[in-house]
Amino acid sequence: MANNGRYSNPQSPAQEGSWQAILDQVVPAVVALQVTAVRSFQDDCAGAHGGTGFVVDWDKGLMLTNRHVCTCGPERTTATFVGCPAMEEVSCSIAYVDPVHDFAILKFDPEQLRQTPKAEIALDPTGCRVGEEVRVVGNDSLEKLQILSGTVARIDRNPPDLAGDYHDENTFYVLASSGTRGGSSGSPVLNRQGRAIALNAAAMDGTMHAFYLPLHRVARVLEAVRAGKTRVPRGTLCAQLAYTSFPEVLRLGVAQSFIAKSVLGRELPQGGTFSKATPPGGMLQVRRCMKGTPASEALQVGDVLLELNGQPCVDFVLWDAELDASVGEKVNLAVCRGGERVEVQLTVQDQHDLIPHDFIDLAFGIFHNVPYQTAQKHHIPLKGIYVAHAGFVFGESVTSDAVILELNGTPCDDLHAFESALQQIPNKEYFSVGWMLPKSNMERNMCMSEVKMLRHWSTCRAWSLDPVCDTRSWTWRSLREGTKMEGVEEQGQEQHAEDADATPEQTPDSQASRPEVEASPKKKGEEKQGRRSLGRSGAFSLRSHLSHGPAV
Repeated sequence: MANNGRYSNPQSPAQEGSWQAILDQVVPAVVALQVTAVRSFQDDCAGAHGGTGFVVDWDKGLMLTNRHVCTCGPERTTATFVGCPAMEEVSCSIAYVDPVHDFAILKFDPEQLRQTPKAEIALDPTGCRVGEEVRVVGNDSLEKLQILSGTVARIDRNPPDLAGDYHDENTFYVLASSGTRGGSSGSPVLNRQGRAIALNAAAMDGTMHAFYLPLHRVARVLEAVRAGKTRVPRGTLCAQLAYTSFPEVLRLGVAQSFIAKSVLGRELPQGGTFSKATPPGGMLQVRRCMKGTPASEALQVGDVLLELNGQPCVDFVLWDAELDASVGEKVNLAVCRGGERVEVQLTVQDQHDLIPHDFIDLAFGIFHNVPYQTAQKHHIPLKGIYVAHAGFVFGESVTSDAVILELNGTPCDDLHAFESALQQIPNKEYFSVGWMLPKSNMERNMCMSEVKMLRHWSTCRAWSLDPVCDTRSWTWRSLREGTKMEGVEEQGQEQHAEDADATPEQTPDSQASRPEVEASPKKKGEEKQGRRSLGRSGAFSLRSHLSHGPAV
């Protein structure tokens, strides 16, 4: 029954403040997500999978989930309100996807729901504390709705290592024992006030360990999206840092007096990760820098961060806040290198500019600029063309996940150069491809292959993400003609007469566009089965909560 716009369960009377009363209020806001990635993009394979999301703003129709659940490329998403008996379904679109942290905001139309009561879950980024008893509500094991309990053990863990190229960075993760499994990615982690204090993201195989993403950056982005912004500046120095314990940084040369006075002896900033009850136990250390960037020249692996813009910084929340507010500007860093204080100045870049927003579709192959995460993980420059799916032409010799460096001797540093080189290759002609495989020790140097251009498989198109539209629509133009086709969006519209030979299966915006059309001599799905399994950390196998296959 409805009670002041909220859902209550007449079958289970509960005392105020009990977990039962809290769950009665928040469960209707939880949804099971069914996502179909209609094209391979970055290191995501085309295919169907399930996950979880929850409503954070009913009036504006906003949901929160994980980045790896909704994917970054063309997709179709449906949300089922599994916390209500009616179990109504509604289509969703991506309102915002973060370029680095594992969260995204979806948009839906609440007017389409007739029997679902109004319900939303408020965010409380500062409510996550060690010892906090929590409940994780979501589509665990694709069972539509599961309610799992847990206790927060740590709030300062480094991000878990993923098996694929995607890897969250420069943020803390929360460690808890909730025993979550596949399908629960994007579930809210609730406290006794009924607020979300974190976002469920990953787990460790063979244990009860679960990893949650803190909500500090999520809350900032949510306010911007509520205000109508589709792009929120996200600052980066192209350097990946890791939280390192005090004993280790002391061995690296940091003075004991600096830790005592500047880290532990000062008042902790408000809104950060640490408090008097949970003081910091380490500092931030440079783990790697993007090859070919100013950071790779100014910083060294092992440098320990002392100050950021004149203030001691041992908290990723403060690091993110300072860089997000300084996009396009210079920041001053002081680091400890071999016991010496070194000061450097670097320009903050917008992380959105370092991830792909365009791709080329040729003979069921998908090609775009090298993603930031791929370049960072495999220590390669942010240049070249990433093969998200090889297709029938390049698949003769080039595997998915490779990086194309040149065509017929012409360097392909970006998608524009790749497009120009493709247009100069006649149909049914052989051409040379210079490529490398970043994850292979044997093929990290450029390999040369000969492949044959076969344009009859499908119309060769260049797709671009519309930066103005708030529904992340993809527009395309034919490479054969080189002119943008107006009015073709991701939601699916009629094709123009000049491309009438293109069938619906060849376009990401078609309901008929399904992963099975992405067949090739080397199927990407076979090469990367279980991509969303988290990688190994020490002797432990990690995995995310992304479940492939049709949702129950």
